[in-house]
Parts: sequence; C-alpha cells; structure tokens
Amino acid sequence: MKLKSLSIIISGVLIFSACNKQFDNLKPSNVVFEGSLLSTKDGIIQAVNGIYTSMVNAPTLNNSQYDYYYNYLNISEFRGNNVVYAAEPAGTSKDREEDAYYYVNSSQAGQTMSFMIWRTSYSTIVGINKILKAIPEDTKDAELKHIQGEMHFMRAMLNFNLVNIFGRPYYQGAEANPGIMLKKTDDQKEVPGRSTVKECYEFILSDLQLSLSELNLAASNNYVTKPAVLALLSRVYLYMGGTPEHADVEANKAVVKYTTDLINTPAVSLVTDPVKFASFYIGDKTIANPEVIFAFDYRFNGSSIFQFFIKDRPASQRGEVKVSPDYIALLEPTDRRRNFVSAKGEVLKYVGDNVNYDNAPFICFRLAETYLNRAEANAKLGNDAAALADLNVIRTRAGLQEVELNGPALMNEILVQRRIELAFEGHAAFDYFRNGRDMIRNYSSANKVKDIRKVSATDPKVVMRITEDELSSNPLLKQNVQ
Repeated sequence: MKLKSLSIIISGVLIFSACNKQFDNLKPSNVVFEGSLLSTKDGIIQAVNGIYTSMVNAPTLNNSQYDYYYNYLNISEFRGNNVVYAAEPAGTSKDREEDAYYYVNSSQAGQTMSFMIWRTSYSTIVGINKILKAIPEDTKDAELKHIQGEMHFMRAMLNFNLVNIFGRPYYQGAEANPGIMLKKTDDQKEVPGRSTVKECYEFILSDLQLSLSELNLAASNNYVTKPAVLALLSRVYLYMGGTPEHADVEANKAVVKYTTDLINTPAVSLVTDPVKFASFYIGDKTIANPEVIFAFDYRFNGSSIFQFFIKDRPASQRGEVKVSPDYIALLEPTDRRRNFVSAKGEVLKYVGDNVNYDNAPFICFRLAETYLNRAEANAKLGNDAAALADLNVIRTRAGLQEVELNGPALMNEILVQRRIELAFEGHAAFDYFRNGRDMIRNYSSANKVKDIRKVSATDPKVVMRITEDELSSNPLLKQNVQ
C-alpha cells in the first residue's frame, strides 16, 4: 500500500458529516462529504488517513479541544494509584479534569472527559463504517483489502476502549451486564441501545479476526499492521481471562497463543540496551522504536497529554499531576525505570520543550506489555515456569535480578511489574478491576475532602456514567446506576 503521510491532511481533521444528534457535535475544520471522496481509490486512502488524524487532532467538543488520548489517559490512568493530583486544576476545566480521579463520574457533558471519548469514538466509527461500505467485501485489490484490515482494527480498538470505560469487567457477568452501543452501519438514523458486554467482546474479536485475514502489506508502526492486531488480541483475551481465583482457561490459552505469535514476529523486538532504554520515551520522537508495535504520531501537531503533568520549568503554566508516593516506593534502587520519574516526582514519559504540547507518540501497544500478558495468562493456567520466564525478561531488562517464585507470589509479582512497566500508559485502573482487586490509595491529594482511598472491583463506580445529552437523544440507552 502506498501509505500517505499524515502531514498532507494535518491542517484539517477529516471526519465525516453527521446529521443525527448523536454524532453531530464534532466541529472539524474540514468536513468532507463521503459521496465524492469515497468514489475513488485515492479518495478512500485519503479518508483512511483522515481516520488516523481524527485520533490525534483536537476536535471541538463542548467548547473544549483535546485529542482522543488526552481524554482516554485521564480516565484509564488517573483512576488508578500511579498518580496524584498535587495541585488543583484551574479554570473551567477543573471539574472535567478531576472527574475520573475522584470517581465523581459526572453525567454532565461539561464535567467529564467520558463525554468526549464517547462522542469522538462514535463519530470516528461512523467514518470507519463509511469506508468499509465503500469497499466491496470481496475486493481483490491488495491495497483496498489492507484498508479493510486497518478499519476493522480501528473499530475494534475504539469499541474495546469504550466497553472497558462504560461496561463492567468481563468476569462479572458479561452475558447480562450492559456494554456499549455497537454501531455497525453508516446509517446516521440507526442509533442502537447497549449490547451486553459479551456481545461487545464478540464483535470486537470478529473485527480483529477479519483484520488479521485482510492485512497483507508492511507499514511503519504509526499505521495498523498484523503485529498490532496480535497485540490487541492478546489484550482483549487477557481482559476476558478472569481473576487469578476464577480464571477462564480458553481465554488465557488464547492470550498465550497470540502473544507467542507476536513475539515470534521479526518486525518487533525489546529494547534491551540500557542507554537506549533510558531514552525510550524522551529521546524517541520518531516512529523508529523497534519495541513499539502501534503508536499514534504527534510529530506534526503535538499532543496535549503533556498538559496534565507538573513540570519544574519556569515557563510552565499547566500541570497538576505527579507520580504517587505509592508508585515511587515500588522502584528499587537499580530499576532503570527510575529514568521515567524525576527526583521531584514528575512523570517523564511525556516530556516536551513547549508549555502546552509535546510531539512524542502515544504508544498504544509495545512488546513489553505482551510479555506481561503472557506471563499473567500462564500464571492463571498454572504454567508457573513459563510465566516466570517472561516475568524475568521484564525484570532483567529493567536492571533487576531474576526471581524464583510460584503460585500467588508469582502472580503478585507479575502484577507489580505490570504496574511499574506500564505506568502512565493507560492500564492502571483496568488492571485492578479486571483481576477482581481493590484499587487502594494510601496518600492524599491536593483536595483531601474529595479523596477516594479504596475502590473495590465490584463498586458501581468502576464504570463511567453516560452523559444526560446522550440519554436524552437516544431513549434506548440505559444509564450505569451509581
């Protein structure tokens, strides 16, 4: 496939027009009508680039402009215990920024980032569905077949993120618990109710299997490739794998299978050189990192994620979040991952010279995660030796000694290393709740009155509420009761 540079359309987010109230509040700077755009192969390729760009550009939603992963990281990471609000957000964004951290879970659009995730996701999914509709299912064109694979992956990833934000952990009754709307067509009048969590996962897996069969061309890691599909399959089945006490055997076997297929792929490899590992994030603002399987490229317009984190620089006007003392206590003196946390508790995985944005990519999948996925799955299957081997790969890469563990102690160390390794990348809260574990904060924030010290995996607040705007425009939607 002749992959077009994202820079050719970076000046205008290309998102498809929508008339239904569910999808019409995005205000891109360049709206392209699909009738003419999708009638040619070049137009379809341009539209695909528009889907990628819609994930990194900042559409206007509720008078705010923050890209998808700015909102996603706030919900996925800040609901855990790796970070702390060391200062209170200022201005009109205060309630919205603090909503997930303090488990307020507001249903008011202007007071929660879940609203922005919901709207951006479904607007993008409508665009994906339009592209898929424009390509004959049985196309023999290799480029168009590859595009089908890209779009099935992107739809699966968006739905997976949505169902983990708005649907309860899989093991807690996936057959009955409500998940999300499964928007399968480009018909803007067709606005469904919520499918069950199980139905959502089945649709996600179906899309990923299609993607795996359709992708046929090589590409850089800021585009979807087969390794990215294998990485997402590994993660999806991990989330279906149950708790250590009540593990799902078939799901965990699938984690092992897809992770092994990925690790055996020559296209990706762990960064083991200590010097290169130390600059894994701050020194790599390109897409050349061999450990990165899939990342969104912010080189052309910058990421707003940087704004969350306190920076010890005179020019800084933003940032309220620091590393939690609980997380810092986990880092051993020889742990090379100390490079990603400053002595003052600053997060250094998102670092830039500008006040309001950084150009570093947002890493969706990297190889270290999949080693930890396989370790966890094997531990749940009782394959302690295999689990220990993968655990020690991650430990020794970080400069730590190998360990000899089994049983519950092994599982605990796997989850500790997962927390350390993947900190500030959007896994924290999900990893607690999908394993049936409590999220505990043994420290205070800048607003002690609002502090949440403990959230159990069965607490109603582990899922976000749907905003009143969405409920009023779609009577089929049912609220998450809290």
